Amino acid sequence: MTSALGFSALQPTRSRWVHLKSTPQSAEDSSHEFPGLNELANTVEFLNRPLDRGGCPWTNKQTVRSLVKHLQGELEEVKEALDALDSTLHLDMNNAGNVSNYEAKSNLLAEECGDVLFNALMLCAALPTRNLASSYKSDMDDVALRAAAKIRRRTPYMDAWGAVGGNRSNEAVTMEEAQSAWQAAKRTEDA
Repeated sequence: MTSALGFSALQPTRSRWVHLKSTPQSAEDSSHEFPGLNELANTVEFLNRPLDRGGCPWTNKQTVRSLVKHLQGELEEVKEALDALDSTLHLDMNNAGNVSNYEAKSNLLAEECGDVLFNALMLCAALPTRNLASSYKSDMDDVALRAAAKIRRRTPYMDAWGAVGGNRSNEAVTMEEAQSAWQAAKRTEDA
């Protein structure tokens, strides 16, 4: 949603990730740079323990389908928080100086995004396992590794991946070229 002034919290900016302290250079770095992700994954693991090992009774009753419903609800709450932030930004631009309201709405958005992340991890934990002897961590890792591999396949132009062939190093890739590369990779995967 764009305000009357044309500003939107949904608009991409160069400083989109400025809230991250630093971007990890490798997968190994990410566990050190983002301890909250490990903490959240551990929380999900504890919640999903069997009841006789101290697990949560509510969590143990959830299914993939019930968790998808929860995730959908959380995504709706993210949208509402974004709309509220856009509205606040519009009002603050007209009534300069109301930083506390903006911060409150930003905190709400961060909280709702955390709820989405939590629910996505819960969903991963609920996925049926291929091997009944496999542990929770391997299921979560498998989902995460598959997601990372897909993103890397579909963004071959990224210097960070050490791309070969299509790597143009110092030349910027346009939005259209990025979307084209994504769609081409997707078509190859679907074939």
